[in-house]
Amino acid sequence: MLELFFAITISGALYKVSLEDGKPVVEKLEQKWAATASQVGVGSKLHDRNFLAITFAHGLVLYNSPLEKERPLDVYDPRTEVGSLSTSPIVALFLLEEEARECLFSGKSLGRLDRSWHSNTEMVANAIGVNHTRFILGRYFLNLIKE
Repeated sequence: MLELFFAITISGALYKVSLEDGKPVVEKLEQKWAATASQVGVGSKLHDRNFLAITFAHGLVLYNSPLEKERPLDVYDPRTEVGSLSTSPIVALFLLEEEARECLFSGKSLGRLDRSWHSNTEMVANAIGVNHTRFILGRYFLNLIKE
């Protein structure tokens, strides 16, 4: 079961996603553009939720399900909590921090789910899979899984 990966968002942020005590934690490691307005400061951690959804529209979304042990279908499952915590939309996902930093500082304009980094995102989606206990892939990412 995957316990660590990295995400780059369209706001120019690098996030480390991990499991701590069995629950997802999203830590902001870097912000490329200092002038970017963000409610999450570098070094801050988003946590205190039971599940992490990886979504096309809303980026990384931490949320609860009323039944802590019951895995919701995805963040849009009506059983999920409304007060979720989220990031900007995702540019790419990475297994290695070094590769994520290469993406962030590549000098390229970074778009949502950037094709330049598609293979990295696909590797992470496949490592998470469909049965992860805490990381839930949104519909777009489920389509990346190779059977």
